[in-house]
Amino acid sequence: MQIQIALCDDREEDVRFLEKAVRAWAEKRKYMIALRAYPSAESFLFDCEDHPPEILLLDIEMKGMNGVKLAQELRSRGWEIPLLFITGYPDFALQGYEVSAVHYLLKPVVSEKLGAALDRAWALCGRQKASVLLPVEGGSLRVPVGQICFAEAVGHGCTVTTETGAIDVRLGIAELEKVLEQAEPGRFLRTHRSYLVSVPHISRIGRAFVTLDGGAELPLSRSRYQAANQAFIRYWKEGLPWD
Repeated sequence: MQIQIALCDDREEDVRFLEKAVRAWAEKRKYMIALRAYPSAESFLFDCEDHPPEILLLDIEMKGMNGVKLAQELRSRGWEIPLLFITGYPDFALQGYEVSAVHYLLKPVVSEKLGAALDRAWALCGRQKASVLLPVEGGSLRVPVGQICFAEAVGHGCTVTTETGAIDVRLGIAELEKVLEQAEPGRFLRTHRSYLVSVPHISRIGRAFVTLDGGAELPLSRSRYQAANQAFIRYWKEGLPWD
């Protein structure tokens, strides 16, 4: 498995040093990495949906959008990836912590401190909950899988109901099912041709309905009852790997 790491800095000499230091860290830890470098926040935003990193090293003072603004934009999109801020000015530290930065490294960066910060970031990656990137009106939205309660087919798309609200998604129910199954196998059930339900959010299964924790009742097809009931019982008796 490769660790996907991104580096965003507009100073070429700093990029070269950081690339060397990150690769040295990975070699010492026996990790395989895929490292991408970006000369601006704008170039990172253009590419990050296609190549989402697991760790982002981010300079604060850049031309155009600065690192803090980029971090705020990522957090607003639901990105929970560990951020390592790098800057020559300690005055920016408070802003870094406001977007839950893992660490704040002052230039010139000390390789040992960078290595320790990367260790912390990678440890956090192992505790991050899986997320999916869903196409919505005007772009894409990253949604934590654990927050999704159920989805309902509406026209050619779906309405995804989460713990915090509803999202109109430009995916058919079958396409959405594949995306969620890939993210966390076994977590979601098709209870009906038009409904996809998160097993941990089910409180009761009847012959014709499933009841969710909040009291909502969703239809359960007769042909899907046995599979749904078995999955429900298995979850509450054994749990699943993503819990």
